[in-house]
Amino acid sequence: MKYKIILLILTGLLLFFSCNRNNRTASFPLPDKPVIDLKYSYLTLDTIILDEEGVESSQMGFSGINLYNEYYFVDSRFCWYYTFDLDGKFKKRSLGQGGGPGETTVGTIATCCLLPDTGLFLLGHSIDHYIYDKNFNKKTLFFLQGNPNEGKVSQNWRAYTHQYTNLICRYYDNKLYFNIYSEHPEFNYIEHLGNYLNNCCHIFEVDIAAEKPGKLYAAGLPPVYRKDPYSYVIFSAINYDIDQTGCFYVSYEADSLIYKYDRQYNPVCSFGLAGKDMNIAYEKITNYPDCRKYFRQEHRNKGYYHWIEYVDETGLLFRSYQKGSHTSDDGLQIYSDKTLLADLSVPKGFKIGGYVAPYYYSQAIADIEKELLIVYRFKLE
Repeated sequence: MKYKIILLILTGLLLFFSCNRNNRTASFPLPDKPVIDLKYSYLTLDTIILDEEGVESSQMGFSGINLYNEYYFVDSRFCWYYTFDLDGKFKKRSLGQGGGPGETTVGTIATCCLLPDTGLFLLGHSIDHYIYDKNFNKKTLFFLQGNPNEGKVSQNWRAYTHQYTNLICRYYDNKLYFNIYSEHPEFNYIEHLGNYLNNCCHIFEVDIAAEKPGKLYAAGLPPVYRKDPYSYVIFSAINYDIDQTGCFYVSYEADSLIYKYDRQYNPVCSFGLAGKDMNIAYEKITNYPDCRKYFRQEHRNKGYYHWIEYVDETGLLFRSYQKGSHTSDDGLQIYSDKTLLADLSVPKGFKIGGYVAPYYYSQAIADIEKELLIVYRFKLE
């Protein structure tokens, strides 16, 4: 009888660890066989200069196409919301700092996103959430509340911080999503490597209606990070987009694969090919002082994947990547379903910002020396 009990216990433990291992693996499904159908070998880019007449801008901010088919630019420092026509001509300035009607007290904007009722969401650096209606009147301001000691540290939202160096905000079904990471003293990449590689979450949900934290998603890091983990400390951030059906498209800075998940964040598939001419000779980091020391230098000089955008109107997925300081250009990949349609050279800092038929528009790129905001547009013939 004793031996039967021991056997049952051992079998149970084997199943437990096997299931856990399979679940971790299943979170990053193996890629399908690469499909390449290169339809585009170059882009013909139109250059648009956002009309600077009457525009006071720090040149730092967020941009794209709004629901009125206008080009917008939200200045993160001055909090102005500018709109332009699709040729870059200035139309209107709204919002701005202040406590009056149609103004904001957010301070410096950490990130923002447009809402489906044509309203606007702003995030401050104190995790203060501002929601404005289409006339820029404040509807809601809330701060996140919660027990700082509840649950495992890896599942406690207070153990995480927003990825402020490239903070992405997406909206879906009355919820907001942000990219996050952890440097908690009990849970961080360098000092708690094994736990972090398996359990660190990278997407944080906030429920607008309830005004409270939601779920944590995207647990763990994909297999590429496990081969030489200390070489990827600086490039362990996530990029993602959510399509109109709620599917997530996720890309990690040092991983050539793109991972697709359904609305419940169940894995669907992975696909993708490495970018061209990327300098991926990353600095090996084993302590946080070196991480601080090399962070800007590494992001300036090395190659990594830094933006992903799914265009619902055309069903195409665009992934931007930096090649490194050794080149004068960056890269842009275009996928249809899991098929690579193009891997093209584009100007430095190029990211897709929206679509109005027949043109795709980039996000605004600042020319600091000339004090200009430059937008590129192109057609896929």
